Amino acid sequence: PKGLYFAQRFTALSNVLNAWQQLNIGMLICDDPQEHVGEGAPDSVLPFSTGVTKLNVEPIDVSQRAGIWRQVTQSSKGALTQADALWLAQLYPLSLNQIRHVAQQVLAQSQSVGSSELLCKTLQQACIKSYQSKHQDLATLAQPKSGWDDMVLPEQLKGQLLELMQRIRYRGVLQTQIRGFRPGVQALFWGKPGTGKSMAAEAMAAELMLPLYKVNLANIASKWIGESEKHLAKLFDQAERQHAVLLFDEADAIFAKRSEVSSSHDKNANMGVSFLLQRMENYSGLLLLSTNFKNNLDEAFLRRFHSVIEFAMPNNEAKQHLWQSAWQGPTYLSKDIDLTL
Repeated sequence: PKGLYFAQRFTALSNVLNAWQQLNIGMLICDDPQEHVGEGAPDSVLPFSTGVTKLNVEPIDVSQRAGIWRQVTQSSKGALTQADALWLAQLYPLSLNQIRHVAQQVLAQSQSVGSSELLCKTLQQACIKSYQSKHQDLATLAQPKSGWDDMVLPEQLKGQLLELMQRIRYRGVLQTQIRGFRPGVQALFWGKPGTGKSMAAEAMAAELMLPLYKVNLANIASKWIGESEKHLAKLFDQAERQHAVLLFDEADAIFAKRSEVSSSHDKNANMGVSFLLQRMENYSGLLLLSTNFKNNLDEAFLRRFHSVIEFAMPNNEAKQHLWQSAWQGPTYLSKDIDLTL
């Protein structure tokens, strides 16, 4: 990895490889140097490119991944069905080695997994654990602390969230049935603090069994022109490769309304918002924004959301349910405590 990248930037290595080329023996396999441009390397690039043959290796597609999942679980008593293997392949775009590693770990821990459905769920959990954030300063790979059963929501709100999850679950089918269908889903959660917006995002990621990235907005924004866009591009690219749920909490800090151009600063800020619009619209996964102040967001963003969902303060019945569900284990509320007050 990075062989040509280093060879084009370090004279000593370039000379060694040029001398090795003269021998006309052996083979050197490395990746594309263009992938590593802008990693703090000097501007000068050495001309080590003669005699290099470029091979384009296409990534494995969904059907190939499904076949690999079935192959690596054949030795298990609970081998995956074709449907479950296809489901894993659609949700987790892992490489061949990653699939084998995850399957070996799961099967080594339990030789008798049982049904294909149970094995599929165990593999899903292992797939999520295998992910790592390459840009931890930009986003945190969160472990959901709340599940779908922990949510206390009005039926209408719960139905809106379920609809978003169904779009993600069946996007493969919808793409084949609806012309021009975009696989990505964008939604805005808005409401007062403490109404469950972030908790709902965690519960949805847990229910879908997809990785959840919480964006660190403080590290995204930069005073240098173009740097914020670079940070966002890295973040979106990584999340898209992993089919992750992307959460922008307190989103009005970066998705704010565009201002009239009166200085170069305003112009660059507006360019950043335009870049966000483009990446958000083309994102193929589940993109969630949460804010306390919906009116602070740019109207162009609001028009692009599939759903704008309000999280209202819970009513008395919901508050009682929340209090009752908060007490677990040997501790109980005294009978003289009235939760209806």
